[in-house]
Amino acid sequence: MRKITSLVSGCIAVVALTMTATTASNAETDIAKAVTDKAEKVIAKVQASCATDIKSFCSQVTPGEGRLMLCMMAHEDKLSDKCFTTLVDVGDAVELTISSAKRAASVCAPEIDTLCADVKAGGGQIAQCLITNKAKLSGACSAEVAGIEARIKN
Repeated sequence: MRKITSLVSGCIAVVALTMTATTASNAETDIAKAVTDKAEKVIAKVQASCATDIKSFCSQVTPGEGRLMLCMMAHEDKLSDKCFTTLVDVGDAVELTISSAKRAASVCAPEIDTLCADVKAGGGQIAQCLITNKAKLSGACSAEVAGIEARIKN
């Protein structure tokens, strides 16, 4: 059974990925570039999976600022299985990534305070600092950072 909450998560994720790709593309860190690349691939996957649905239900909508995703949500009951599944999968992946980043920030708080104290937040700079200082990280923090790196590369 389709659930609107799953679709909402997927749509929000696509909007967030679009904003992340735009913001991160201006950043200089390797981690920001990797996030941008991954976000652009996911967006392309959604566009490919949902192209027919977008054309059928949302062709009159001006893209940007989440308008297409809102249109998709309005037609949730009519979306193809391929599009719906892709949106749900994207939502699940983004939720996992966010929870992993929160967990890493908590686990790595001591390292962030000591090794990255002078690093300005944003654009992946703190994550890049942790990656740069891998050899100095605690075992728990190192594992969290390695997990995030692996998810970004896949």
